[in-house]
Amino acid sequence: MIKTENYLRELAIIFFAQQRIIFTVMVALTLAGVAIAFLWPSSYAVECSILVKSKKLEKSPEALEAQELRLSELTSEDLRSEMQLIESPDVLRATVEALKKRGLDFTHGETGNEAMSEAVDFFAKHLELSIVPKAFVIKVVWTDSNVERGVAILKTLLDVYIRYRSSVFNPTSAEGFFKSQRDNFSDTLQEHEQALTELYQTINTPTPDQEMKINMDIVRDIKVNIEGARREILDLRKLTDEIKAALDSNEVQLFSFVDNPSIVALSSKLQELLIKRSDAFRVYTDESPQVKRVDEQINQVFGVLQSEVDIYYNNLKGKLEAKELFIETATIRINELTQRNLELQSFQSKVDKLQTEIKMLKHSYETFFRRFEESRMAASPEANNLFSISVLNQPFSSGVPVFPRKLPVLVLSLFVGLLAGVSIGFLQEFFDHTFKTPRDVTVFAGLPTLFSISADSLALGIPLVNKSLTASTKKQKQSKKKPEKK
Repeated sequence: MIKTENYLRELAIIFFAQQRIIFTVMVALTLAGVAIAFLWPSSYAVECSILVKSKKLEKSPEALEAQELRLSELTSEDLRSEMQLIESPDVLRATVEALKKRGLDFTHGETGNEAMSEAVDFFAKHLELSIVPKAFVIKVVWTDSNVERGVAILKTLLDVYIRYRSSVFNPTSAEGFFKSQRDNFSDTLQEHEQALTELYQTINTPTPDQEMKINMDIVRDIKVNIEGARREILDLRKLTDEIKAALDSNEVQLFSFVDNPSIVALSSKLQELLIKRSDAFRVYTDESPQVKRVDEQINQVFGVLQSEVDIYYNNLKGKLEAKELFIETATIRINELTQRNLELQSFQSKVDKLQTEIKMLKHSYETFFRRFEESRMAASPEANNLFSISVLNQPFSSGVPVFPRKLPVLVLSLFVGLLAGVSIGFLQEFFDHTFKTPRDVTVFAGLPTLFSISADSLALGIPLVNKSLTASTKKQKQSKKKPEKK
């Protein structure tokens, strides 16, 4: 295979043809790198580390019941959230204002939003945040030409960040909210307790449930007594009706059904007289003195018996009326006790309602009291340092400048200079469309080449093209253009 082109030779030709430009660019950039390495003001890195311990555990203000708090693991998103807090415009703006009070004015004495925005942008450019691999640690780096100023800036930034973080996760408005809710529940609780006391005073009993129980026992006993009285009334009415019928009868009555000692004795005596009269009738007539004497005795005894029965009858009627009065009085008492129990039941319902509300109010009051104390403690920066975040390393600097570092800058400037010079040389060669080799004349112009003269011959005044050679070349072209005769 015949090689038509030698690319390495072409590259070498281009390199040597543009060597002046290549070396000029390389030397200029190398000198620029030397100037930067030795004359540029040094910048130092001030750094610190922040350890993120745990997430912020949220409690819903609407949830008054006890909540079980479960700790969840930190994630990279949590660390990025902390980084967003550190470099947030509010934190940077507050840092600028705090530094201004300490004598470091980055607004250059100007006021207004534009000057503050420029200062915030300056802080954002010089602040660098990163997450330490395999750790919940955020590394904060501030680049400054003055180490002491950089340390002061970073310390101020940390203080502002801790306070701002506390205000974000534990806003002061939450403390005021919990305090107002606590006071509201306290006032409402006092009102309910006062209402309960007044209610006990109106009912005039400290233990309504016990009084209702006693009243129910009394009503039960009274009802038993009423039932007994009603049975007695039935017996008394039956007995009085029989006595009344016997008294109204025209015949002689013995009243043997009456259970009374006097009446029983008189009835027995009257019965003996009647037997005696019956025996006398067997011997004597009605007009005989013996029979008349017995009749007189019978009438006398029967009269006494009727008087005793009449007295006994009146006593029974008195007992009957007394029993009826007892039933009426007992019924009234039952109604009174029943009405009292109804009042006590209504009172107990109100008491139960108030006690339930008081119990709920106490629970709510205790809950908001605890929430208020928790928010008050959580709002302090010390609580953040104890439970949420910690500053592992206070701001410090190693004293070694991070820019410019002489050796890397010199090596980089030399490499960049060489690369830029070669690139510019090749670009100039690429955009230069003049013939550079005899082969270019043959390839691009289609003319035969007898010999070539270097560009250095121009300096000696030697003409590049022979006139006779040019004329013969023109004749050859014209002969080629004439058509052939057949």
